[in-house]
Amino acid sequence: MTMFTIDLLKGNGIPLRSDPRRAALRAVPFLLPIFLVLGLVGEILCNRTLLITGQDNVQRMQAQITKARQDVAAYEETLRTIQETRHRLREVARALDRHTQWSEVLATLASELPGEIAIRELELKRSATRKKASDKANPEKLVTRIQVRRVLEITLYGPPSGRTDQAVEQYLDRLGASPVVAPMIEKIRIASRYEEDIDSQRSAVYKVECLCKSQES
Repeated sequence: MTMFTIDLLKGNGIPLRSDPRRAALRAVPFLLPIFLVLGLVGEILCNRTLLITGQDNVQRMQAQITKARQDVAAYEETLRTIQETRHRLREVARALDRHTQWSEVLATLASELPGEIAIRELELKRSATRKKASDKANPEKLVTRIQVRRVLEITLYGPPSGRTDQAVEQYLDRLGASPVVAPMIEKIRIASRYEEDIDSQRSAVYKVECLCKSQES
C-alpha cells in the first residue's frame, strides 16, 4: 500500500504538534508586562485608598480639635459668668449690709437728738478713688481697688442761745459714743455756725460733718 504525503504548507514543512508547555513559555514575555501593569495599578489604588483614609482621619481629628476648643471656650465663658455672678452677689450683699447699717444710723440720729434742737437736713456725700494694691489671695498680683470716702452732713437748728450750743455739743458726744455710729465714724465736728430765719423765727444753724471710715472694694 502506497502512502502519499500532501504538503499544504508548500515546502515549509509539516508543523510540529501543539505542546501546551511550549505555548505557555512563549506567552510569558507578553504576560509579564501585563502583570507588572496590573500590579502597579493595584498598588496605586491601594495607596489612593490609604491616602483617602488618612485624609478622613485628619479631618475627623481636626473636627475633634475644633470641638474641644469650642468646649474649652464655653467652659472658660461659664467660669467668667460664674465669677461675675459671684462678684455681683457680693456687691448686692455689701449694699444690703450698708443699707441696714445706715438705717440703724438714721434711727440713732433721731433717738439721740436733744429736745432743744432739731434736724433740718441730712446729706451723704460720696467720693471714690482708684489705686493699685496687692491681691490678698496672690500678693504678687496687682489689682485695682476702689477706696470710697463718705461724709455725712447734718444740719441742726434751734433757738440762738448758749443752751442750744451746749445741746449740740452733747449731741455730738452721744453720737461719738454710740455703738451704732462710732464704728462707722472716723471724725465728727461742727463745720460752721450761723443764724437765719426759719419759719419766721430767728434760729441758730449748725453744720455738722461726720467723716466716715473709708471702705475698699
